[in-house]
Amino acid sequence: EEEKSKQLGKLKNKYEAIIADLEERLRKEQLARQDLEKIRRRLETELNDLRDQLNEKRQQVEELQAQLSKREEEVQTSLQKADEEGVSLQNVSKQMREMNNQLQELSEDLETEKEARNKAEKLK
Repeated sequence: EEEKSKQLGKLKNKYEAIIADLEERLRKEQLARQDLEKIRRRLETELNDLRDQLNEKRQQVEELQAQLSKREEEVQTSLQKADEEGVSLQNVSKQMREMNNQLQELSEDLETEKEARNKAEKLK
């Protein structure tokens, strides 16, 4: 009977050790799950923040593309205006050359006329 009591004591100690071990494992697993839950929540927050940042960047890209399109239109308008002004300037330059030629011819005609008058005056 004493041996039976010893054997039951050993079994009791063994089972208590097993229970203690299982309780320790359970506690560690619960802590690990808590840690994982914290990590999951943090990652979800980071993911949401990154999504928000991505949406902001996309919106910025759209705004910049709109600004770029507007600037390109302005550049095209300016280039077209510059071309038109260049053509106008060429036309004005051509007219000035023609007028200078006409003025030169008129000056020469006037000089010829003056010379003819002076000769006519001298002959009188």
